Amino acid sequence: MGKNRQANEEYQVLANSWRYSSAFSNKLFFTIVDYDEGADVFQQLNMNSAPTFMHFPPKGKPKRADTFDLQRIGFAAEQLAKWIADRTDVHCVVFAMTSGQMWNHIRGPPYAHKNPQNGQVVS
Repeated sequence: MGKNRQANEEYQVLANSWRYSSAFSNKLFFTIVDYDEGADVFQQLNMNSAPTFMHFPPKGKPKRADTFDLQRIGFAAEQLAKWIADRTDVHCVVFAMTSGQMWNHIRGPPYAHKNPQNGQVVS
């Protein structure tokens, strides 16, 4: 499995963990730009490699620390969550399953579901 695919899987685990957590709010957004569909974005951000994880603060331009040090730290969802907490004070709890993981990987079900009537999160 290639580095981009592995990084994407970890990123998706983190983004879904945030999306389905009880702490979910509009203080944090996750997005992806695929080079094949957004080469101009890569050029505007002076990015010359992928994958790259960046934080865009609500005010001002991103600083050096707003680019995740992938080479030094790796791209595990837990490490990305720690980096996000350091940059934003938003804490993401990473949910991961081991039993039936291949079924989940193939079919892509959500990690949890929020009941629209009472807001309770059910896995």
